[in-house]
Amino acid sequence: MRELLVSLKRRLLHRLLAPLLAEQAEHQRRFIADAAHQLRTPLAGLQSQVEAWAQAARRIVPPGASGSLLVPVEQVDKLRSATRRTTQLANQLLALSRAEARTTSDHPMEPVDLRALAGSVLEAYLDRAVTRHIDLGLAMDEVGPEPPRAWAQEWLLRELLANLVDNAIKYTPEGGTITIGGGLRPSGHAWLSVEDDGPGVPEALLPRLLDRFYRVPGSVGEGTGLGLAIVDEITRVHRGRLLLGPGVGGRGLKVLMEWPGGRDLLAGANP
Repeated sequence: MRELLVSLKRRLLHRLLAPLLAEQAEHQRRFIADAAHQLRTPLAGLQSQVEAWAQAARRIVPPGASGSLLVPVEQVDKLRSATRRTTQLANQLLALSRAEARTTSDHPMEPVDLRALAGSVLEAYLDRAVTRHIDLGLAMDEVGPEPPRAWAQEWLLRELLANLVDNAIKYTPEGGTITIGGGLRPSGHAWLSVEDDGPGVPEALLPRLLDRFYRVPGSVGEGTGLGLAIVDEITRVHRGRLLLGPGVGGRGLKVLMEWPGGRDLLAGANP
């Protein structure tokens, strides 16, 4: 009788889980297909450019002989652009995979100095911002002499800010402003944000920004459409919420992540 009950429980569990597992498998299949499609374009550009140079070189220098080939600067720039895009896409796919894994055992929650974290991300992107004449700055909440600290996975928060700042620099026109913000609420909740005064996004399209590989129609730049999907996944890991909307004065885009940054709050948050 006991064996029969165990068998029935297993069958019932299988029936309940089968649709969920099938949905997850289909979601993973689509993601892999989309990722392969996204990688194919820059890789094809790299291959075609190198093949063209190789053929030109062989017309000038026979096989086995030594020589050199003059390459136009614009072609080198195109090759560098394709290489950068491929590298960024591969790194973002890896970051998304790591965030999805929720590796809390390998990277436990710890108290994170939000001011130091934001400052290090600013330093990493300052040269790019200066090159485009963009004013990249900090606006952290001050709560006394001690820096604001929150419980989190620091490496994921760094990835979150890096993706937001990278996106803002890509889409903010020269001469614009980008501000990294953060701090603690009186409730103990922590927050981080990146705000720009660029072209912004129509309100109706804001929810689509979290879709993987989605880019706003007419967007310029070399984005992959993965930055905000990574940010959304990191928010889920921290049991927080993500808010997207216009910046100050209704201009640009502001992305804000808020999560239960107190240790007790985080432990009691709904998964």
